[in-house]
Amino acid sequence: MSETAFPGHRLRERREEQGLTLDQVYLKLRVAPQFIEALEAGNLDHLPGKTYAAGFIKSYCAFLEEDPHPYLAALGSVNRSAPRKAEPMAIKRAEAHRQSWVNEVVTWGTVVGILLAGWIAYSVVVRPDSGQQGTASAGTLGVTTVQTDTMQQGVALDD
Repeated sequence: MSETAFPGHRLRERREEQGLTLDQVYLKLRVAPQFIEALEAGNLDHLPGKTYAAGFIKSYCAFLEEDPHPYLAALGSVNRSAPRKAEPMAIKRAEAHRQSWVNEVVTWGTVVGILLAGWIAYSVVVRPDSGQQGTASAGTLGVTTVQTDTMQQGVALDD
């Protein structure tokens, strides 16, 4: 954009009249020097967006004790005449949404995989003889045998 479309050169002249450098403006406003330079040069395409540009203009004009209304009006007319293009932030939001969807699918896939692996491990390792119900293990038989011997000796003593 040219300086005729946006009167940023008047902001630069006002700053230079006051003897201020871009670094001094940055220290006071916390607006990056490249954005101040873009405003002064009328390169509004180098600003993050219309809302940010309006905020920068208001802050910068207040700092320079300048009326912001002519600059805001010029910003509005420049934006109306400029061709519309996709907002970088909208594209980033769409990519972030797509990325979060993919992350959810990966997370749920991982959870299902872990559950499936646990079920297979239980079926193969813990219950290998699941078809033979009602059988006793060797440890149970040994305990039963000891109890039976004790009971027979007790019965024999009572006779």
